[in-house]
Amino acid sequence: MFWIIVIIWIIIVSNNKKQEQAQNRRFDQGTVYGPAAKPKEKIGAPRQAANPQPAYQPVKKRRSEWVKIILGALSVMGGIEEFTEVFSAGTEFAEVSDIVMALILVAIGAGAIGYGLHNMRLYNLCEGMIKKDGNTSIDAIAEAIGKPYDKTVSILSTMLRKNYFPNAYIDYKNRVLVMTKNGQPMETIVPYEGALCPFCHRPVEKDALFCEHCGKQIKNDEQVKEAHEKAAQKKKEEEKTKNLRELDALIAEIDEQEFTGKLRELKETSSKIFQKIEEDPELAASFRKFSNIYMPTIINAVKTYKSVRSAEYSIDETLESRKDALDALDMGIDAAKKLLGQLYDADQLNVSVDLEMLRRMMAADGLLQEQEDINSVQTDHHPS
Repeated sequence: MFWIIVIIWIIIVSNNKKQEQAQNRRFDQGTVYGPAAKPKEKIGAPRQAANPQPAYQPVKKRRSEWVKIILGALSVMGGIEEFTEVFSAGTEFAEVSDIVMALILVAIGAGAIGYGLHNMRLYNLCEGMIKKDGNTSIDAIAEAIGKPYDKTVSILSTMLRKNYFPNAYIDYKNRVLVMTKNGQPMETIVPYEGALCPFCHRPVEKDALFCEHCGKQIKNDEQVKEAHEKAAQKKKEEEKTKNLRELDALIAEIDEQEFTGKLRELKETSSKIFQKIEEDPELAASFRKFSNIYMPTIINAVKTYKSVRSAEYSIDETLESRKDALDALDMGIDAAKKLLGQLYDADQLNVSVDLEMLRRMMAADGLLQEQEDINSVQTDHHPS
């Protein structure tokens, strides 16, 4: 029984392999995967009458899958029969080889049944998604059956080879399954213009560095490095203006004139400091402590008052929180003005030093007279 089933398996697998190879010759392997071009007619040969075919010819039976299931069932039955024969003769006569053959038959049969049922379920799911008179997005099919794009293409290719859709082909470039009639697509193919992952071929964002589906890097190292640098610079710029954005939000949320006035003054002074640092990045160290420690503390004090005021706290607690917030704003405004003055004083000092160096260099080159020489010349020309 074992060898009979093995021989049947070999015959069926070999026959399926030949059919698959013959079917593969009917398909191209280019961007558009579909029926190969028909050979040219010989000159003088009788012209054949046109034989239009419908766009979709449903297959009556999924014979290849049913063959797997039926043969799998025979294998399981053969394995069970082998077990029965072995143990009916008595355990003392049971040979290990017979038990192993029975186990192999059961394993092969169970695997064939499971594989066949699994394929039939996938094929039925795909067939239910496919438009029989137009184009079907392969991405939509992949999402519906829960498979990656490449696996879905493989399933559809197998279905085409099994003659599920005799007049259909896969358009890889535009990611659609195309139904045809008389050799022409039944529906206009819309070109796919999005970016694709070169590994899993699924859609990705145009500027994406890594594929969100397979996780692989889809840009070269130089582009990834440049993108990381831009992201770091953007984050740095956002951190610089974070305090200003929070002050704007508090101005819009707090409707008390005393608060809004002080908040606007603090924002304007801080903006001038920020602008000064933009012009001279070397001054950033002087602003860092004010931006990273002082400003967040002041903003937090105002936020605390806003939350206390909106909650049901006692009047004393609200007044105390209000006083703390106003004091924090006053201190912040004074500190910002002093810091701004220091930045301009440092700027003025740098200008004075530069001018002094320029004067000395020009005097050393004989391009500028010393003040004593100028005074002596004026005295000679204008005696008292």
